[in-house]
Amino acid sequence: MFSVRSTMMISEFSRLFTTFQRTAFRLELRSHYDVPSEEVEFARFVTGEKEPRQQNREWSELVAKAVSLGKEMTRVRVLPEITTPYIQFETQWCYPYSIRAGERIVFLQETVLYSLIKEPIEDFWLFDDTVLVLMRYDSAGRFLGPEVRSSDVEVRAYRLL
Repeated sequence: MFSVRSTMMISEFSRLFTTFQRTAFRLELRSHYDVPSEEVEFARFVTGEKEPRQQNREWSELVAKAVSLGKEMTRVRVLPEITTPYIQFETQWCYPYSIRAGERIVFLQETVLYSLIKEPIEDFWLFDDTVLVLMRYDSAGRFLGPEVRSSDVEVRAYRLL
């Protein structure tokens, strides 16, 4: 089967988080993401300010709702040899709330990942083991948009990760 690439509308992508039936799996590879909604909090983190009472509230609520419906949300965060300030921000100010909401977060050393996988891979979401969405970023870590892939072979390859 040939691979079909399709750029998805952000609204379509967002809808996947409320319509998936069983599992949502995320692989995060980048050492930094330039996320406008995190800009202020990240700057506060870097300057050593006190952690806010609730970081990432919308995401935590979305996770909690999915988990309450019996769905699973899992994230694998790949860690480079040298941890960046952004990864420290994620692990200290963001992930604890996600974990409390029910998201399963696994940390994997980059060297371990690349000793197991020889083919290049990208950040992605995989919903219900059938809908593969590659996450497109520019070199600065700005999100360019989601790209859905529909090739059974490609979906199967990412599912095996």
